[in-house]
Amino acid sequence: MNAHINLWLKTYRIEFILFFLLWFTYGYFIHQNPGWNVTTRMDFIYAVVDQGTLSIDAYYHQPSKEYYTGDVAEYNGQHYSDKAPGLALLGIPVYAGFINLADIIGWHPSPLISRYIVTLFTVGLLSATLGVILYRFLAVFDANNQNRVMVVCAYAFGTIAFPYSTLFFSHIPAAVFCFLGFYLIFTKIRYQPVEVRNQMGEARKQQNRTTSYWLLASGFFAGYALITEYPVGLIVFGLVVYLYLQRKKIHDVILFLVPIFICLLIPAMINYLQFGTPFALGYQYEKLDEFRTGMSRGLFGITVPSLKTLYGITVHPFRGLFFWSPVLILSLFGFYHFYREKKFRNEFWLFLVIVVVFFLFNISYFAWWGGWATGPRHIIPILPFLSIPMIYLFSRLKKLSLGLSLISIGLMIIATAADPQVPQSYLYPLWEFALPRLMYGIVTLNLGSLLFGLQGLTSLIPLLSLLILGIGLLVRVSQQASKTT
Repeated sequence: MNAHINLWLKTYRIEFILFFLLWFTYGYFIHQNPGWNVTTRMDFIYAVVDQGTLSIDAYYHQPSKEYYTGDVAEYNGQHYSDKAPGLALLGIPVYAGFINLADIIGWHPSPLISRYIVTLFTVGLLSATLGVILYRFLAVFDANNQNRVMVVCAYAFGTIAFPYSTLFFSHIPAAVFCFLGFYLIFTKIRYQPVEVRNQMGEARKQQNRTTSYWLLASGFFAGYALITEYPVGLIVFGLVVYLYLQRKKIHDVILFLVPIFICLLIPAMINYLQFGTPFALGYQYEKLDEFRTGMSRGLFGITVPSLKTLYGITVHPFRGLFFWSPVLILSLFGFYHFYREKKFRNEFWLFLVIVVVFFLFNISYFAWWGGWATGPRHIIPILPFLSIPMIYLFSRLKKLSLGLSLISIGLMIIATAADPQVPQSYLYPLWEFALPRLMYGIVTLNLGSLLFGLQGLTSLIPLLSLLILGIGLLVRVSQQASKTT
């Protein structure tokens, strides 16, 4: 028995190290200023678990920053969270289990700690899991374990996936579920070995049943992504088209769509209980005039694309994706090599269309800057798809890839340690907000402070040490694994 466990641990040691390094890193920070986007979801959780109601009347207007939020829908004199319910629903069992356990041992945790636990076991856990999935998926393009590890680290630590994996925002879970939906279609249905596809008789029937199960699972993840972050409907539609092009079977598409529609029944039921109709959204009943006016433009705030906004979310220091994560520039060139892989031509078009369409969505949205934020947070769901083409450059231009990765990781550590929810009044967040805060020793609460009593920049020493040791260990283990395969 122990021999089997040891063999299993040895086989998956890279995945284990990667997962726990990511999860610990994301759990290192305990942001003291949650922000409206976070508190509206936490208020929903508190209302359901502690009061048995969907209304957040008892919380949203309290002066405490742990409860107060302007992201509120108002209907018939009652107030509700205006967000898609998916993430909050994931947080409900985590909070309920934690608070009940605390009651048993006679502990009364603060809202800060409750929020931290909920974030750690939802957003942080899911984001760490995605890192492992990406590592496995990249093997399709490059068998070199070290290249795959470095691409995952570049994505996980060098893009805005890092800071938003430490916050109770819905973008990361939506990204995880969208990519899981694609991953299951690709690995379990599209990319089957020839001997499996050519099975006959009873074996063929069994394979069809198995395929149906995977289609339902894939559809569930896509559906849950949709009720977690509504704009990812653009990605889900792309997955439907992709699936049809792979299988050319309406039956398979229907199987994929069934769990999506079942998932949609969840917000429909919540909307009915809150607003008297299943077809309403919280965004239609915004309490604040500025949000209500903005969301009334076009289709829920989506109007026409703007080149000025495109500049703002790509290279400008304000919200520029490639400013904050220069390593992603490699992806732009990686798509060229991706296109040349004829056997992955359908995946190339899927990834490219997802990226382009989501950028178009962001530059057409009235609040394209995302309020208090670091980088263009609305495009986080496409980051896994955007990051994958980097694998071609990591195998060709190692020194350049490593250099851009280190710069990106450094910028993301700075942004996360200072506070990723940068007030929108700062046009140059890095120079006007993040760096000055760190220079004055203002660092967001973290495990270095709580566990070791470290203050200011010194509180980051445990994290930086772990990152250096962890990434170094991953590189070493991946090199050894490559030599033995």
